[in-house]
Amino acid sequence: MFLLYVVASTVLYVGGDILGKIWATNNNWWYFGLGLGLYTLGGAAAFYSIRETSLSLALLVMPPIAIILSLMAGRFLFDERLSTVQYAAGGVILLAVIILMWNPKW
Repeated sequence: MFLLYVVASTVLYVGGDILGKIWATNNNWWYFGLGLGLYTLGGAAAFYSIRETSLSLALLVMPPIAIILSLMAGRFLFDERLSTVQYAAGGVILLAVIILMWNPKW
């Protein structure tokens, strides 16, 4: 269940970021409110993930996943150009998440 909560939390947080970006470019306050709502739900999912495992593991896994999702959202939703360094950093971060989640006992 830990992985489900971590992924749900991160997706909700990034969804809030995406809605925040839409609000910032369009100034439509509905996106602002919906983004805050997603942040709230993401926080609740984060709390549940902390119940399942150590705080340090939960907080080590969430930010890298958020960075990868944010890079993807910027590229595919907002047509932002990513540099070679950003692609390379995304690959390194993805590898870090795999290493952090590696647990032969599972």
